[in-house]
Amino acid sequence: MALITPGPMAGQISGRLGAIIFAHNRGGPYVRNGTIPITSTTVPSLAAKARLAAVSQSWGALTAGQRLAWKLYGMENPSVNRLGHTITLTGHQIHNGINARLLLAGNAVITAPTLLATPPPLLTFSITGDIGAGTTECAFTATPVAALDQVWLTGTVQNSSSIVNVENQSRFIAASAVNQATAWDYQALIEAVFGSLVVGQHVTLFASVFGSTSGLLSAPLRAAVDVTTT
Repeated sequence: MALITPGPMAGQISGRLGAIIFAHNRGGPYVRNGTIPITSTTVPSLAAKARLAAVSQSWGALTAGQRLAWKLYGMENPSVNRLGHTITLTGHQIHNGINARLLLAGNAVITAPTLLATPPPLLTFSITGDIGAGTTECAFTATPVAALDQVWLTGTVQNSSSIVNVENQSRFIAASAVNQATAWDYQALIEAVFGSLVVGQHVTLFASVFGSTSGLLSAPLRAAVDVTTT
């Protein structure tokens, strides 16, 4: 799905134009391909559906006061979308988004928004990519991360280092243990998502600090390496 900013010639667009659908939601106008829905039964998609069911069940069990707390949290903590526009999410969206991340990282859902601040980002982040006798590790500072924090790792594998705009192709890889120290080996983790690494491929990883009890995520740092072997 792509976000758009209508110009003076098209102040508002809605509906289908051929295979393209123009629409609008709380995040602003967007455009997407018109597709026929299909049922995906892959392991990642089933896991995602299970997380959505779990957070939806959690929302359904909240009291009116708890839902109001999430609503106020969303109003007091606006988000910024990919176009740099400030948007206000509903309490339901905030609750589900935070708790889906917590479940993805192997943590418990929370019924009330946290009073904790977003974790500070890593100071430095670099990776190695030797699939032979060398290392495939993430190195970062400060190390280790705080006692209740994890390292949140996303990324992608490309066949060419000339492709640099890969943020939209990035996929979740793993969340580390809490209090993770540097020199975290990522090879098995990334191969579980993208398949076996091959010499000559280009790996790009993004690392953030994730609060295991708050569900809040710091800004990411980026690192890239060409896969080699020794």
